[in-house]
Amino acid sequence: AVNKYLDEMMQSYFILTKEKLLIILDQFGIEKFEPELNTSNLNQPGSTAHFITEPTENENKVNLIHSVIRPGYKTEFKKGESIYIKKAEVKVYSLIKKDENIGKNR
Repeated sequence: AVNKYLDEMMQSYFILTKEKLLIILDQFGIEKFEPELNTSNLNQPGSTAHFITEPTENENKVNLIHSVIRPGYKTEFKKGESIYIKKAEVKVYSLIKKDENIGKNR
């Protein structure tokens, strides 16, 4: 019972600390962002591709963003000019040939 109480206290402490940190970041103009899905990772200066990819047979989806693993943080330096404090980590599509898929679900 004591460990459960301590775990709940620690969890509450970390949640409050996270909320305070987000308030401080916001006060300094630092905002969390996530790149749009199905856009090119190569055209997103504030994102970096994770080494694990999402296989697709559609050649048009190669290097497009499948999902956001971790959001990024940025601040606006000049009007319309952003500085990326931490890049968003994204999972992108990679091409899998149709013959590579044969026999995988057997």
